[in-house]
Amino acid sequence: MKHLLLLIFALASLVGFTQDKPKVFYSDGKRVMTAETFDDFKRHMRLKLGKDGLQVNFNIYKKLTRNDSLIRYFKYTTKKADPGFHYFEYLKVGKPLPDLPLQQLNGDTMHLSDLKGKPIVLNFWHTRCFPCIKEMPLLNKIKEDYADQVHFLAVTDDDPEKVNIFLNDHEFHFTHIVRADEFSDTCGILAVPKFFYIDKNGNFLESGRGIGFIKGEDGKLRMGSDAHIRGAIDDLLKE
Repeated sequence: MKHLLLLIFALASLVGFTQDKPKVFYSDGKRVMTAETFDDFKRHMRLKLGKDGLQVNFNIYKKLTRNDSLIRYFKYTTKKADPGFHYFEYLKVGKPLPDLPLQQLNGDTMHLSDLKGKPIVLNFWHTRCFPCIKEMPLLNKIKEDYADQVHFLAVTDDDPEKVNIFLNDHEFHFTHIVRADEFSDTCGILAVPKFFYIDKNGNFLESGRGIGFIKGEDGKLRMGSDAHIRGAIDDLLKE
């Protein structure tokens, strides 16, 4: 433990801190990770173990504050799915998604079942996803156009602190769901951006890709069309 704390403090001295924004580290008791490395580690484990039909859940069991450092100790567990489960084909069209508790950015808890009566668009993303960030202006416009008819939820594994910092510099007008590791695992989310479309009765209808990039005639990449997202929403409204 002594060597572990020394390593944490050494990392802290390299990155530099301000007193009002402590640097967050993650540890499993053997190694120390920055928040970014921890995100990559979680996605790696989900992809690796997901191929064997396992769901991976990460839990923070202890927090330790030392000087300008916050260390979050974590454990991860795996759960074997029911017979016939396939990690990449878990969701069934016409059936509800698991109605797990979802943490909103303000700390309140909600469930998808609370939103029955209107269709739901789920956008899975995270703060370090470049395509997710670039498509946000178009997503904001979609929400503006359909705001009275559809619930729009942005779902991320990131902590609320990280999302709040991100939103200080980026406009993203969806309702934000944070620390959604278990929900993302259950839905088989291995890469973002990813969209889920749910009808007004709470049933999953389809999943889809983000907007993505296209190459222009000048050879440069630019954002593509949002027509497939708008088309999926229009289909939801016909149900």
